[in-house]
Amino acid sequence: MATLAKIAKEDKKQAEIERARHKPTEKLAAYDYYLHGMANIYQGTRDANVEALHNFQRATEIDPDFATAHGMNAYCYVWRKANGWVADSAREAAAAESAARKAAKLGFDDAVALAQAGFALAFVLANLDDGAALIDRALNLNPNLAAAWRFSGYVRAFLGDPERAIEHLQRAIRLSPLDPLIFIVQNGIVLAHFFAGRYDEALDWAQRALRQNPNYAAALIMAAVSAALLGRHEERDRAVERLRALDPDVTIGSFANVWPLRRPEDLSAFDKGLRLTGLPA
Repeated sequence: MATLAKIAKEDKKQAEIERARHKPTEKLAAYDYYLHGMANIYQGTRDANVEALHNFQRATEIDPDFATAHGMNAYCYVWRKANGWVADSAREAAAAESAARKAAKLGFDDAVALAQAGFALAFVLANLDDGAALIDRALNLNPNLAAAWRFSGYVRAFLGDPERAIEHLQRAIRLSPLDPLIFIVQNGIVLAHFFAGRYDEALDWAQRALRQNPNYAAALIMAAVSAALLGRHEERDRAVERLRALDPDVTIGSFANVWPLRRPEDLSAFDKGLRLTGLPA
């Protein structure tokens, strides 16, 4: 019994050391800004995204070694691209890469920071290989991190492996079925079905995502292109009408480069669907 008690004591001590080592920051002000930024992210609006960027940047100014805040800073640019909010693509891509590289360097053993950094590199910079490598490392560190499985699923869809993408996205759903951002996971499944040529399934999943968040532009455009390729004009027009209500200036160009796709045939299919939506060039 004495031996077991000693082992338990040592295990507890090691667990405390691990918790301390992975504590995101010792600076309470930095952590406060970080928490405010996380609250902003979940609001999902353009103005809230600007506030999130401000809060994550303030967190990293107070604690430059705060890897997770750098990762979330980079992730803000993912939201901006996905929703068509980018004002200066070159400047925002550079800012996203800078934040992602810092997060990856500082958070080499931080699964959350690595996953956010990896997806920013993959989605915003179209650096799919580096992004996938960081996300894979995050999953090796924490195989129960639902967000990392979500990011992995998207990147597999971008790389042209839709079946593996669906497998990873479904795992994200199983790990976090009540995720307030589940519509993003569902839209990843949309992409996988779309690039597998299963437009009916893609449209069905896009409509599921939109029931969770009717204003999610990435799902609206996928609903529009899927319906367009199916010849289902009424559903296409509803999605396009909602996009125009959100942004009266929306065009084909607003989404032409939204997905960083490796396979030429995937680019071609999405481009064809866009041209059939009726949006202006």
